[in-house]
Amino acid sequence: MSYLDSEFYQPLFEAIATGDEAQIQAAAATFNAADLAEFVEENPDNEEGVRLLRALTTEQSAKVFGYIGPNTQTLIAELLPTQDLAELVTAMPSDERADFFNLLDENRQHRHSPGRSGPTDITLRLAGTANPGSGRTAGGHRHLR
Repeated sequence: MSYLDSEFYQPLFEAIATGDEAQIQAAAATFNAADLAEFVEENPDNEEGVRLLRALTTEQSAKVFGYIGPNTQTLIAELLPTQDLAELVTAMPSDERADFFNLLDENRQHRHSPGRSGPTDITLRLAGTANPGSGRTAGGHRHLR
């Protein structure tokens, strides 16, 4: 089923168009992670997919991200700010995190901060050695920012 051929994803498109995180989360709650991943797969270039991932909790985004194909994952990695990407990947299961790390080009894997000789936070998180940063909501859930 193509998202263009049905109204299946219409509530998600409408919620994303509002820009209201609560509406996006409510619309997303009616879909399973695989359906949300298909939505992201169909919409990575025009950023609806990225907006969806950013509105979900980090844990939800990580689950959806795990269903997304490798080509779209690498595209999203380029669209997300490094901190958001680090938080997303940190929440992924270690096997999925390792697979994703191998998709990134060497430059992105080992990017260094200016004036530092060590790996950036993204490299450490992808490798599974850093703790997630703060950013928890009152309910204990983190959101990408």
